[in-house]
Amino acid sequence: MEMVYCPGCASDLHDSTGACPVCGVPRAMPLAPTPKRNPFKLIALCVLYAVAIWLTALFVIGGLVASDAAMGQSEGGPLLLASIGVSIALTVRGKLPGTASPGPTP
Repeated sequence: MEMVYCPGCASDLHDSTGACPVCGVPRAMPLAPTPKRNPFKLIALCVLYAVAIWLTALFVIGGLVASDAAMGQSEGGPLLLASIGVSIALTVRGKLPGTASPGPTP
């Protein structure tokens, strides 16, 4: 058996002991390693969702407006920048499918 130190009084404990027999402080349980989010997958999903949001917005705006001639030449640049910003914000927060932080492994 391996010997560990008590976090309360620094006396020697067996690793199978649940609490220190001297001071009664429970042993600290080791933290389960949490898996990290894959940055390459997040970047790919962010770009994919940005393009999807942009194309959807262009389709909806194009459907609402009868023709481009009525509005003049419609610029998609600002709409693309807005969709990239929305996509980045939702990806960082883990709100889009596939971007949520994985839970701890048992």
